[in-house]
Amino acid sequence: MRLSDCRWLITMALGASGCVVPLDHEFDDDAASPSTDDGGADDAPAVAAGCEVLGGTAGVTTLAGDARSLGLADGGAIWIVDQATTPDGGLALPAAFVVGSERADAGCGGGSATFAGSAVAPSPLAPNGLIAPLDLVATSAGPALYYQLFASDPTQPLGLRALGVGLAPRDPTTGMFVPTSELLWSADRPTYGGSALSVGGTVFVWGCTSSGAFTSDCFVAKASDAEVASTAGYSYWTGDDWSSSADDAAPVTQGGGVVSVRPDATRAGRWLMTYVPPLGNTLVIRSAIAPEGPWSAPVTLASCALDGAGPGAFCGGGEQHAELATTGSATLALTYDAQTFVTDAGSPLDARAFWPQLVTLPIPPSLP
Repeated sequence: MRLSDCRWLITMALGASGCVVPLDHEFDDDAASPSTDDGGADDAPAVAAGCEVLGGTAGVTTLAGDARSLGLADGGAIWIVDQATTPDGGLALPAAFVVGSERADAGCGGGSATFAGSAVAPSPLAPNGLIAPLDLVATSAGPALYYQLFASDPTQPLGLRALGVGLAPRDPTTGMFVPTSELLWSADRPTYGGSALSVGGTVFVWGCTSSGAFTSDCFVAKASDAEVASTAGYSYWTGDDWSSSADDAAPVTQGGGVVSVRPDATRAGRWLMTYVPPLGNTLVIRSAIAPEGPWSAPVTLASCALDGAGPGAFCGGGEQHAELATTGSATLALTYDAQTFVTDAGSPLDARAFWPQLVTLPIPPSLP
């Protein structure tokens, strides 16, 4: 198939034709076979089907794509999913949900999860552009969302031209994330903000970029909490120190199109990175003693359950949801989702096969 056959594009976009396309590697022409840097995928145990995160939420018939969340001070959380379909057939790209504190240890089912509609206001830089969500981060001014911005361009693959990565603070009145008038990074930079975390007044952002067939190099930058909305506020790990020049950035590890980094809840001073290898079918984890690493070798957590997604399906996501983790428990709460390039699977693809799945997995004892 041609990638331009798909009607919708986002981190994962499900069109009427049943085509599901990941955003991070759709332009890799030299891809030949999946990466083998997956921590032993062939021996990975199958993941249980998990549960449909936010399933049963009123006003939503299906969800698709990656799911990200941010715990709030009241014990609740904000969730953002790439795409939601409403009962009247409408779309929210991306979609926001507000989850009550009584759901903090559940993660699935309707309950007090409230569908809040579209998550992000139009960007002043491209009012008719497409916004693809990255990670959420807590700042002193409130929650904010990193995002990728695309403009319509019929001369480009999939009809979209990448403009770069920006930040959208949350408007406390409307609840929507509102992009600023400045993009933080141009489209030729790593996708900083694919994972974001605030630690002691400093915000760390990790971003990856394709470095060849089925491989991605990942980088890290940081900024003070007060300067996260300004490009000039960020510095980049060079391999030896931090530099104010993005040109000095050096890879800290290899990962997926995006990675998810959170502190290890069981070991102080440790960081955990989870991801899915590009076009892979496993959930992988690394550990480190600092945001910049050194990061351990990859260890496979489990393989993705892709039943119903058709032949050739793979998975994406691997997002951590720290607010769902039990304190002191050596487990991780992760979401992943099925993706495919196949438009003709012999029968129509079931949209529910691409709903994000929430699973709880043990941290491997072999992880350093």
